Amino acid sequence: MYLSQEINLNDLNKLIVLRSYLHSHGLVKEAGAIDDLIDGVRDRATVIWDENKALAAKILFIAALGMAAKGYYDYSDNIDSPKDAERIFDELEEEDYISYVVKSGDSLWEISREHYPEINPEVGIQLIMDENNIRDGNEIFPGQELKLPRKEAIVSAANGDSDEASGLDASGDGESAATGDSRSRLNRILSSEVLPNLKQWEGAAANKGAVPRGGRIHSTGYRGGTDHTVGFGHKLTPAEKRNAGLARGGRDRGGKIMWADIHGVGVTYDPSWSGLASEEADQILLGDAERFVGMVNRKDLELTQYEFDALVHFAFNIGHVPNSIVKLIRNNEYEDVPNKMREYHLSAGRHSDGLANRREDEVRIWNGDYPN
Repeated sequence: MYLSQEINLNDLNKLIVLRSYLHSHGLVKEAGAIDDLIDGVRDRATVIWDENKALAAKILFIAALGMAAKGYYDYSDNIDSPKDAERIFDELEEEDYISYVVKSGDSLWEISREHYPEINPEVGIQLIMDENNIRDGNEIFPGQELKLPRKEAIVSAANGDSDEASGLDASGDGESAATGDSRSRLNRILSSEVLPNLKQWEGAAANKGAVPRGGRIHSTGYRGGTDHTVGFGHKLTPAEKRNAGLARGGRDRGGKIMWADIHGVGVTYDPSWSGLASEEADQILLGDAERFVGMVNRKDLELTQYEFDALVHFAFNIGHVPNSIVKLIRNNEYEDVPNKMREYHLSAGRHSDGLANRREDEVRIWNGDYPN
């Protein structure tokens, strides 16, 4: 269907949604195949440009932005060549948000679920509140205009797509590509000094660094579903739950134990499993942290090692690096970052003492003091 002028825009949108879904569930190779197909659609749109400029422009918009092009079609009048289209894509990708008018009965929870179905609603709530300087999640009202962070940006931030900018110091020597108190834009790795505190907040506070809950899979119900976590806060993806035998008690039809591979560590729902060893829990934590190391490095910020460690710690918890903090750093307003971090103290729209205390630890790390 993509080899003629009869290109179905709805099908293209479905491809993009599928790509986001695959990325969010760790199926990187499969998502890459979708990327290749979308690139092919873009190439085809350039070929048919002279035949049907309006259609080609719409195809290019959808494919290049990686999201539905609603609200962007009007730009087609200003496009006279594929090169013009690419220029406008670049401009659009600099826009951080779309506008949304609150309707009667709306809540931030429902708005987050509707606009960002690929991620935890609480992550979406925090991003919306941050973008709109909302202090209380219950204070929105009908007719209020909200700025919603772009879907592609919020999903990629929440998923923490890793690349060559990732890395961390698992060796214990604390060295990185740029060290000490000096600020640098060089790619950094996570200091070993921050790991004990990160482990504490991700599930081992009660037992001084031991594997939480004996290293077994733990289920936590929340409004709208159930999370299944293992080790230091690793939330199992649908594929990991399936491979570990969630629906079958950890064994396949033939009675063989089923295992999910999480950063090279085997995990199963089978009750005979003794759980993670301490070093296995550490390995999963380091694998998870690497995503956020890459996320912070890709922002290309001028940071000290302390500030870098604090941002990775912070992003590990909330799932992204807020635009407001990025802007403060790029404007050389480093002294305002701690208070901006402290604003992320809400859980389901309510104050959480635990999150507030975690923010204080992250502020200490930002200032060069690693909590014990």
